[in-house]
Amino acid sequence: MRAETRRAYAAREPDIIDIRSHGVWTAASGIAFLASIERLPVAAAVTLGAFATGSISSLVSRALALRRFSTWASTEGLFGLIVTSDSPKWSKHVHLEWLPRFSVHCSVLNWSEHTTWTSCPPVDTFLTFVKRPSDPVPREYSPVVLVPTGPLSLLIYRFYAAFLDAHHGNHAALLACEERLFHHYEAWLLAQPDETHR
Repeated sequence: MRAETRRAYAAREPDIIDIRSHGVWTAASGIAFLASIERLPVAAAVTLGAFATGSISSLVSRALALRRFSTWASTEGLFGLIVTSDSPKWSKHVHLEWLPRFSVHCSVLNWSEHTTWTSCPPVDTFLTFVKRPSDPVPREYSPVVLVPTGPLSLLIYRFYAAFLDAHHGNHAALLACEERLFHHYEAWLLAQPDETHR
């Protein structure tokens, strides 16, 4: 990838995942089905999803992964999930700049230890929406920050290209991406009840 193209790519906005915007759900029956997934307890929604077939099945499984992730984050009082690795290109920065800032409001997964991961909402959501074999840019899975924005929606802040630029001396994309993420986090913090500010 040429340096100019990489810089533009590195400074891009976060990916927006919203299951409700998929064409299959534009019919009234699809909207009603998703509404039921949003409102039902997670266990009941999983049972409901078991009856989905065909192309709807993968969308239902994606919707359920988002629902479980959103419920998990809300229950734990978390802003989101940080996925990083032991790469010298970003590990020190993430540990010195991100982890102290996010404190107890983000869960952390280390891709370098992914062989020890077990199924849980953050792992399942990461594997469903970020680390997929069909991704056009397979390296863009770390570092990332996943932030639920509703029961069926998610923002994915991808930092790989920005850290690559920073490694080559250009910090502009990393600073821009971090500014968007930190601004989102500060807005989230202000919207939380007092007991969330630990």
